[in-house]
Amino acid sequence: MHSNQSCTIARSVSVPVVTILSVVFEDGKSDGDAYAARAILERRLGHRTQLARILQHLGNAQLSSDNDLPIALNAAKIAITHLPVKEQGNPSHHFEAGLHNAKEEALLELEELERLRQRYGNAAIRQRLADIIDTFGRRLARL
Repeated sequence: MHSNQSCTIARSVSVPVVTILSVVFEDGKSDGDAYAARAILERRLGHRTQLARILQHLGNAQLSSDNDLPIALNAAKIAITHLPVKEQGNPSHHFEAGLHNAKEEALLELEELERLRQRYGNAAIRQRLADIIDTFGRRLARL
């Protein structure tokens, strides 16, 4: 159900203009500017490539015992920190942006896990780790 709403904008307020250059559909087809569509697809490929690597490291951490979980998460963080953000043979900076974005997102999640562990203990972070793995896995499947 959609509702229509209207509002008045004062003349002194500048309204930003949004221009959609391209659309990429779930099946990989696109419409619009071919360069913009290729950039989106290459960024997604980089993101997907890095998420697959990240999920391996997080999955390994998830298999550890509660007592070993902090050590396993630290090992995952070190491994993810060392993941490449440049790939030989793929000169696309859009692909590399996807690699970088996925890596940074994972590292932010691991920092948050460490804050949760310090505040609530090891048991509290196991469910959050499972949620992160699930979210990244679903995202990987969609990309």
